[in-house]
Amino acid sequence: MPYGIYLYELSTPATAVRKYYDDWARSQEWQIVEHKGNRAYVRDDGFQAILSAAERSGRTRVSLVEAGSAKPGSNIASFRVELTD
Repeated sequence: MPYGIYLYELSTPATAVRKYYDDWARSQEWQIVEHKGNRAYVRDDGFQAILSAAERSGRTRVSLVEAGSAKPGSNIASFRVELTD
């Protein structure tokens, strides 16, 4: 199962970051699953990418996780990002 974790800090608002990835996913015909503001993007072969974007002090922290393919019948992978000082 290929995987990757990408972390970014941007000045772009979280809503714009989510829109960018949503638009890309739709153009590639990926399914979009939303849960509590986070997004999972799922390709027909089960490959998953999970996006979390959270704003704090005028900056947006973004994590993008490539989770590889889920086994048939399994749930979509999930994770939670907590910002702490």
